This record gives sequence, structure tokens and C-alpha cells, in this order.
Amino acid sequence: MNNTRKSLLEKLNLPPQFQYLLLLYVTLVLFFAFHRLLFHLSFSEQFYDVVSFGQILQSYFIGFRFDQIIILAFLTPLLILLPWFDFQNKPLRILITIYSCILFPILFLGMIADIRFYEYFNIRLNFMAYEYTGGEGLNNKFVNADRLFLEYISVWVLTTILYIVLHIKFLIKRTTTIKYSFTSRIIWLLCFLILFAGGIRGRISLAPMDWGIAYFSDNHTLNQSALNGIYTLFRNYTETEHDPRLSFLDESERFPFVSQMTAMTDVQTMLSTKNTTFQNDSSLQLTIDKPKNFDFQPNIIIVLMESWAGKRTSSLGADKNLTPHFDSLTQHGMLFNNFYANGFRTNFGLAATLCSYPALPGRSILKRYESKHPFISLSEILHDDGYYNIFCYGGDFAFDNMEGFFRTKKYDAFYGEEIFDFDQSFSKWGVPDQILFQRINQIVDSLPRPFQLSTLTLSNHEPFAIPDSSIVRFYDDSFESKKNNAILYADFAIGKFMETMKTKPLFDSTIFVFVSDHSILESSHMSLNPNLFHIPLLIYSPTLLGDSAIIIDKIGSQVDILPTLLGLLGGQYRTESWGRDLLKLDESDSGYAVINLWDRIGYIDNNYFYFEQVGQYSKFYSNNNRKFTELDSLQHVSTLAKLRKRLRSYTQLADQLTLPK
Repeated sequence: MNNTRKSLLEKLNLPPQFQYLLLLYVTLVLFFAFHRLLFHLSFSEQFYDVVSFGQILQSYFIGFRFDQIIILAFLTPLLILLPWFDFQNKPLRILITIYSCILFPILFLGMIADIRFYEYFNIRLNFMAYEYTGGEGLNNKFVNADRLFLEYISVWVLTTILYIVLHIKFLIKRTTTIKYSFTSRIIWLLCFLILFAGGIRGRISLAPMDWGIAYFSDNHTLNQSALNGIYTLFRNYTETEHDPRLSFLDESERFPFVSQMTAMTDVQTMLSTKNTTFQNDSSLQLTIDKPKNFDFQPNIIIVLMESWAGKRTSSLGADKNLTPHFDSLTQHGMLFNNFYANGFRTNFGLAATLCSYPALPGRSILKRYESKHPFISLSEILHDDGYYNIFCYGGDFAFDNMEGFFRTKKYDAFYGEEIFDFDQSFSKWGVPDQILFQRINQIVDSLPRPFQLSTLTLSNHEPFAIPDSSIVRFYDDSFESKKNNAILYADFAIGKFMETMKTKPLFDSTIFVFVSDHSILESSHMSLNPNLFHIPLLIYSPTLLGDSAIIIDKIGSQVDILPTLLGLLGGQYRTESWGRDLLKLDESDSGYAVINLWDRIGYIDNNYFYFEQVGQYSKFYSNNNRKFTELDSLQHVSTLAKLRKRLRSYTQLADQLTLPK
């Protein structure tokens, strides 16, 4: 076999330096294809039963084009170096062995991490990897929480060993030793440079290959499988001038839809309700001036429930009875059953809930350090009305820049992991929900009145470790059972929390708000599935708001919480909200929600769902009680145009108003 290989290469008059590069290229193509196969096997249930074998093969072909961009880019230094030296030079061979046997296993590790990243975020590696990467690599909390960490790291170790053995025993030692003239090397160098340039560019057309080429089918996971996570990671970094917050396109290209003034007019129209008057035509600021609904100022406690999905909430139609304590509260409060998270991460949920600012492509506003803030937070509004603001969290407040951001929003005190004993931390994220709520029950008695207390829970977060086995109902070791047991525990902790609260004098003068920070982001055949954003919102205060179950069918999202809460309080406030009071909408107004997942934005109303991948393509669906069916855009031209304009104006304006001037 070796003789045959040599004869073929010698017939090409190929110098040994280029023989090595060619064989290394082929080897790496196979290794990268193996990692794509591993991706397919990891998420096979998401597309094998709905796509053809031909489409799967097509994903490998497209994937090969992305793979070779990375392979050729990292082989380019060797291409430039090798022609000038004798390939039999021992120090040179040691040098290229070190280069190859360190660099490419690192890339293999990146591709393994990419598979795990996709399970968490439903997309290939991107700027979020920068946000959660420190000097020592991927954030330890994600690594330690990954239930399949050992399995995948074992695959990486075996792959690395195989690659190193092949490189040393086959690629380096068995490459032909026949010497070639310097002129021949130069000629082949020019040929290889042309081939490398073409391969890295990806196509011969005017524009080089872009990530949008991977979107060839209607199945999101299959499209994602055609990409290369290393490619998307580097592309996301370089194409935004080292500013990952701008996400997938440069600002000048990302939102070229309408002028900023037109967008402002559109958004003011979207946000207008009865008796709404904006201060001017270039701002969303307005003054609320309504009679107070109470002869005192109620306390407010906002509980942001980690990853609490509508699909696991029984009062929203879920089976398995996982949330009995929360469901019992809904019998005495306002339950919003068509409610959506604006984004997919906690930092988006915090901004939307507490600041009424939407989730956008790119970094959360919490991590945009130089951005302007085109909103007024709830804590700022209430502070000016005499409220004492406090934030309680059972984890590290530095995570996601939470404390740094909210310290600028007139919070008076922060209680984080430092107020808990070290042995109370049950997972890498922080203390269990029951411990957090017990501490809050102790704190509230001594708080100045009136107060607004925001808290964020942790237990319903991977690795879904729970400290109380007595509430466990699912005893197998499956991932699904772990999630079910975690929400059972989180619900149990809420029940205990409210059981204690009801014994306190402040209970009758407090409004409780329970809402998820985001849902659990699971894979879907839809590029953007609204059902993965469906979450509960419960406003609960039997004494102040009525002791009966009230169901609110209006469609809303987290940005609507602030104006809705202010509407319940009444009074005079200056606001700059991106939502509306859901309790004051006209009967004919069913509401709407704007959602975001990476570079995917969507607009949901009572009849339709419009989705757009920014700068790429769009889809249009009917909405029949959260059952979404794709429609023919040509048969709904006027409706589609209206929804597209609303979504684009809303997203564009929210982003543009944050940009430093």
C-alpha cells in the first residue's frame, strides 16, 4: 500500500513537504468528518425522522467546505515554512510535529465542546463562549455541570491519541524521502497557495463563503450540523471588529430596515395604550399619572424562577403534576397563560423583567459596558417613590455582571453568596432555593417599608442537583427525570417560602410576582420555536388584588411586567418602558411578544408568528393556541409586511438607542 502511495505521489512530482501537507489535509478532513458524525449521533432524534438521507449527505458536503476553511487556515503557516527547508531536517520535523500534535487536538477539543455547547444553547459556538471563558478555559461551572463531560472528554482523549499516533508513525516517518529541486518547490508552493486561498475563501464567486450557506433545509438542527463550531467561533469574533456583542453582522448591515425616526414612530404606535402620551417624538419616555389604588405603598417581592418552563407547569396545561405548590397559588392570583420570555438566558430575563428592556441579538445589556440605557428600571422608578430596593441571590453576584449593572439602578442592598455559610452551597451555582427563601424570610422583617425585593433562584438549573430526596418522584438516572425532580424541588421550596410568608404581618401588604427568567432551551426542528419561550407569570396578593383565580389571556412578555405592576400600584411615574400594561389593553387588543435567540428574532400575536434570522431568511406561521403551522407568505402579503415592519422597527430601535454616540 505504501509503495502504491509513493508511486502516485512521485508521478505527480510532488516534493515531500507537499506530500506531507496533502496527507495531513486528508487526515484532518476525516477527523473533522468524524466529529460531525458525533454531532449527528448526539442529536439524531431531532432530524433523522423528518429529513431524507440525501439531505444528511448534503450536510456532510456543506460541512466539509466549512471544515476545510479551518483546516487550511491552520495549515497555512506550515505551507509558508516548509518549502524553504529540507524536509529531512530533524529539528524541522520535530517542530512541525509539535505544531500539529498540539494545535489540532486543541481544535478537536473545541469541536467536542461545540457539541455540548449546542445542547445548552441550540446553536454552534459563538460569542457566548467568550463571555463564559476565563484565562483557564471554559467556565468551570458549565464544565462541572455537564452530565456527559466524562464521556465526551474520553472521546477527545482517544481521538487525540489516534491522531498523534497516525501523525508520528505515518505522516512524518513514511513520507517519501526523495529530494526535489528548489524550483520545483517554488512551483508547487504557488500551486498550493492558490488552492489554499480558494479553499479558505470557499467559493469562486464575488463574495467568499458565509455561514448562511449552511441553511439549506427547514430543519434547524440539520442546518446547524452543516456548520463548524470552530468556524462560527472565529467568524463571530473577527467579523465584529473584536466586539462580540454586535453578534453576526456589523451594525451598518445588521439593521438597515428603516430610519431611526421611522422606527421610533412604529414603536411608539406599538406601545401606545389608552391615555398614553409620549413626551416627544424621539423618545419612549412618558409620564404615568393615575390615582393610587391603595392608601399605602405595598411592598413588592419579585421571584425570578430559574428555567421555569411553561411546558412543565401544570396550571399552564402540563402533565405529570410537577408544580402543585405554584399551581395552588394560581387559584388566588392573576395567572398570565400566554406569556413569553424575551430571551434565552438569565441576563436577558433580568433586563426584561426588572428594566422592561427587550432581548436582542448579541450580548445582554447587562454586559454591554459602554452602552447607553434607553429605559428606566423598576428599582429606579420605585426608589424615586420612596421604596427601599434589595436584591437577593444565592450565587455569585459578579456572574454576568449582575451586581455591576444593578448597582447603577438604585438598588440599596445586595445579598449574595457571602451571606450564606460555605457548607450551604449545594452546587457550583450556589445555595438551594429553600436556603435562599429561608434567608429572605428572615431579612424581610427588618427591611424599611415600603420595599421592593428581587430574588433569583438557582435549583432548577443544570446539573439539577437537589438537597432533599424526600420530594424525588423520578428515580431513574435519565436527564429528563433529573429535570423533573429539580422543578419538583423548586416548586416545593416556593411552597415553603409562601407558607412562611403567610404568617407574617407584611403578607397582606405585599404584592408577589412569580416569573421565570427564561424557559429551558431545548432543541427543535423550528429555528425559533415560541413554545420554548412560553413561561408562567403570576401576580399574587389575595388581600390587595382579590382572593380568586384570574386568568389573563393577553399575549405578553417580560417587558410588560414593569408597566403592568405600575398600573396595579397607580400613582405618578416617569417611565421609559418597552412593554405595556397587560391589564389595560383594549378588548380588541390580544397583545404581542417579541422574542430573541442569538441572531433569530420573532414576533408573536394571537394569530401569527413571524420569524426572521437577521440578514438571512424568514418564516411565517399561523398561531392556533401555540400550535404553529407554516404559511405560504405569498398568500398573506399584507399581514406579513405589517408583522415584519413591527418586529424590525422594535428590534432595530432597541439596539440603536444603546449605541454609544
